[in-house]
Amino acid sequence: MKWTEILRAPVIPADAKRTKQITFQTTENYLILDVWRGENNTCRHAINLKTWEYGTYFPDTGIKQATNINSCTDNYERNYWDYRLKEKEWLTPEQIKELDILTREKKDWVKDVLQRIERMEKDYNAEKRQQARNSKEERIRRLMSKCPNPGKAVYDWITEQMVGDLQYAFYDKQKKTCHCTACGGDFQEEAAGVPVKHRKQITCPLCGHLLTVDKKADIISVTDWLTMIHNVDEKQGVERHFKVTVEWDRTGTRTTDLDEHIRLMMLRNTKDIMKIYYYGSLYWAGWSTGNNSNRRWHSAYLYPDTEGIQAGLHGTAYEAWTDVFPKLAQMGIKAHYNGLMVESNKEFTGIAEYMAKGRFYRLLNELSLCITYWGGYSGSTIDVSGENAEEILQIEDKQLINRLRQADGGMCMLRWLQWSDINNRKLSEQYLSWAEKNKIEPDNYLRSEAGKYLTPEQLMNYINRQKKESYPSRTIAGVWDQYEDYLSMAKELGKHMDDAMVYRPRELKRRHDEVNAEMELRREEIQRKRDAREAERQAQEMREKYPGYEDILSEISAKFEYQNDSYCILVPKNFMEITAEGMALHHCVGNTERYFDRIVSRETYICFLRQQSSPDKPFYTIEVEPGGTIRQHRGAYDEEPGIEEIKPFLREWQKVIRKRMSKQDHEFAAQSEILRQKNIEELKAKNNTVVLKGLAEDLMEVI
Repeated sequence: MKWTEILRAPVIPADAKRTKQITFQTTENYLILDVWRGENNTCRHAINLKTWEYGTYFPDTGIKQATNINSCTDNYERNYWDYRLKEKEWLTPEQIKELDILTREKKDWVKDVLQRIERMEKDYNAEKRQQARNSKEERIRRLMSKCPNPGKAVYDWITEQMVGDLQYAFYDKQKKTCHCTACGGDFQEEAAGVPVKHRKQITCPLCGHLLTVDKKADIISVTDWLTMIHNVDEKQGVERHFKVTVEWDRTGTRTTDLDEHIRLMMLRNTKDIMKIYYYGSLYWAGWSTGNNSNRRWHSAYLYPDTEGIQAGLHGTAYEAWTDVFPKLAQMGIKAHYNGLMVESNKEFTGIAEYMAKGRFYRLLNELSLCITYWGGYSGSTIDVSGENAEEILQIEDKQLINRLRQADGGMCMLRWLQWSDINNRKLSEQYLSWAEKNKIEPDNYLRSEAGKYLTPEQLMNYINRQKKESYPSRTIAGVWDQYEDYLSMAKELGKHMDDAMVYRPRELKRRHDEVNAEMELRREEIQRKRDAREAERQAQEMREKYPGYEDILSEISAKFEYQNDSYCILVPKNFMEITAEGMALHHCVGNTERYFDRIVSRETYICFLRQQSSPDKPFYTIEVEPGGTIRQHRGAYDEEPGIEEIKPFLREWQKVIRKRMSKQDHEFAAQSEILRQKNIEELKAKNNTVVLKGLAEDLMEVI
């Protein structure tokens, strides 16, 4: 923007009668619009009519910035549903015609001139963004092209280092022959001298090579990871991460594919120390700074190009690894090299070199996996400030250090050996291997209930036996969880935990199920006590809220209770019995207080209908008026199973009630009928057809 030209143009005043207005003029290169609020010139908006570049000058502050026409005006005051800028609000008809001529060649299909300007400014921004994207992609392409494809030497090294002696025997079921991928020959199954089984190893009788048998696949694929470090130019070196796939087919043909995932550019002489680029998948092909395919760094081999590694690291933030990485690469050590680079200090590089030379290969790899990008290594297993093996590994007994080396143990084994050293407790090779394989840490053992009763060796033997005898489908960790669960429940039940029969049962699964059943009974008993206390509390509240309702129920029991050979009618004694009935049948009796209102007012009573075959089992709940008229009869979930078979008994019961009624009962019955009719009229007024229909279906008036 040529602001000198823009600001040199005189301000064209606005009509003082208008609350808001835009005045405009043209210069050699620009269309200049002055935005007015009354007599206040809020801003000057300029547009290059050739490129459509735009900018805004704010006279109050002297700020110049790329504010579009939409923001210069009152877009924030517009209606949500009609947010478009409108020319008639800001321009006179004469201005609209003139401005239309100036902008027509730009999007003449947009009739409103201000909306036309707004659209063109959006298009300009979109074009700028696209140009920026294109420029960025081109810069990335040029930079990425500086990294050559791996040559034959790399593929030969992969064959030697990563494939090595790995060869297969493809089995032909029809011919009963094996095809050797090492020599390419075929031989009869009997010639192997041993049974040819899937995934087992045999020796090729033709070339003597050790082969792994595959009886199922047509193609065998092996994957691993490779890291390469080399120089790019004077500004940067690069760390490259490849997925390596080696495939054999039934003809013995082997192919090696390198799929590059990540490139880390190690920058020199800039405030940024690095920049990462990711290669996209099929749908996002190409290099970019966005990780659309969720690429990750892995433990990998480092290609042993000493000069390339040193040249790539030289002058970067990772230069501390210049001497160590080539040594690790030459030794064929697999590690998370990108993780190691985070700890770029002499102290840590010395630790890595010591572990490599000390043949602690697995430990080095797992240590590299423990380094985080935001905090480096912050663990306590390794003392990175240690000056010798004992201090670094935090073990005083050198024999234990040798055991770690000979077993090529990792972090888990190291922590167990540290525990052994501190507690002066011996651990067998079998236990250390078992613990590492199943990821059982000393902390798991120390925090467990099992650790209180069994030594680590005893625990291993016990868990292995229980897995074999009782839990063949569970993992070792899963069996341990069951054991911990059993011990916890046994302790809570007050078992004698010092008794070996308790803390180390012969049949864990059976004893676990038994104590679980005991715990369930205990929980049910506790819950019953809680429920009883809660029910009694609620019952007391109902007595206070509805005084006398229990006396009424007791009074009517002699009049309303009745039975024949098939059914019986019972009257509840208190709130708890009514609540239990509602819970058992899953309806609203007991959960709503309107029934208690009706009881104390003598409008209706609650009775229970039971079958004589099971008189203690809830069957139907009956709401009945003092005169015997039945308002509602509901079974489980408000359903009415077998109601037509029950109705003759209910009619019989109604006749008995009529004979037992006193003069006062007749008065209560008359009042109840009036209240029932009033309730029906109210429901009709509310058009509550659902409730009306239910009441009509249930209602059984006394005949």
